[in-house]
Amino acid sequence: MITIQNIVDGICKALSDAFGDRYEIYTEDVQQNLTEPCFLVKLVKPTQDQFLGKHKITRSCGNLD
Repeated sequence: MITIQNIVDGICKALSDAFGDRYEIYTEDVQQNLTEPCFLVKLVKPTQDQFLGKHKITRSCGNLD
C-alpha cells in the first residue's frame, strides 16, 4: 500500500536526483539555521472548493492523519 510518507519520500528522492547536493531538502518547518537554497516538502490538507451561485463551499477531502 502506498502511504503519504512514501509519496513524500519519492518527491524528496526526485528533487535530490534532479538537483543533487546543491539544495537542502526539508520535510519539516525550519525555525533556525535554514540552509538556502532549499526545498520544503510538506503535506498540506487538501480541500475542494465548490460554488453554488455566488457562494463558495469548501470541503475537506479526507482525513490524512
